Amino acid sequence: MHNFLQHKSARLIALVALLPLLIGHGLGLPSDDADPVPVWGTISGGSDRIADLNIGDSLHISTTLFEYTSSDSDKNLAVPALNFTSYIDADWVFRANSISATSIIGESWIHAPVGDGSLKLLHAALSPSYIDGIFNVSTPRFSEAQSSTIASSGQYSISGDSTGSDSLTVTTPMTIYHNGTEIYSRIDGDSIYPAPIMFDAIIGDTLRVVLGENGEQNQRAYPTWLHTPDGDGIKLFHTIEKGTPDTDTSPFFDVTYGL
Repeated sequence: MHNFLQHKSARLIALVALLPLLIGHGLGLPSDDADPVPVWGTISGGSDRIADLNIGDSLHISTTLFEYTSSDSDKNLAVPALNFTSYIDADWVFRANSISATSIIGESWIHAPVGDGSLKLLHAALSPSYIDGIFNVSTPRFSEAQSSTIASSGQYSISGDSTGSDSLTVTTPMTIYHNGTEIYSRIDGDSIYPAPIMFDAIIGDTLRVVLGENGEQNQRAYPTWLHTPDGDGIKLFHTIEKGTPDTDTSPFFDVTYGL
């Protein structure tokens, strides 16, 4: 019995001594630099992961291991939330078009597995609106506090964060219109960190954001937020970059929001 215990103890000590070597060679417990693992998630039309998705006239969303393209029969309808298995931190191709007078591109959210948070890609957009871009999704931005309701008149602001204090971050031409009147314009060569934009508006007004017109390379706009007179922060869109070749100088994002 004594010899048996000595033998077992020696084997245990040897295994403990080998454990760092096993882990160092990619065996044993997973390390921080392990290959990412696909997860199950959903794309929905709101902060609720089962909210229907309003697709406007057409909608295409794709990333590694997942692709969805609306059919003609789905035009201007709300479709059930889309389930996917893919990598959350990834580039998501997003093409949407809303031309019909009554067409609406609804809110678009990515939901990680239950308990791991959600990320808003786009606020609801009115017709006419057009998007051909790539959303850069990063889990540290998941579950940011925000509102989806605009319910007051007064001074609004557009900024680069949920608090309203940070500058925008934009490396592409950007033009913003309030009720059809230009209130801000950035061209290539201007500062990529414009200060928050202030304007007065009332319920029922429109806000149009155009990205990429006559742009060159590295065209991207980082998360852009609208702040209401009540102090609510509403994310208009997540980080998005041009999805068409640089030779195409037309806008890749031309979206109208209703206040």
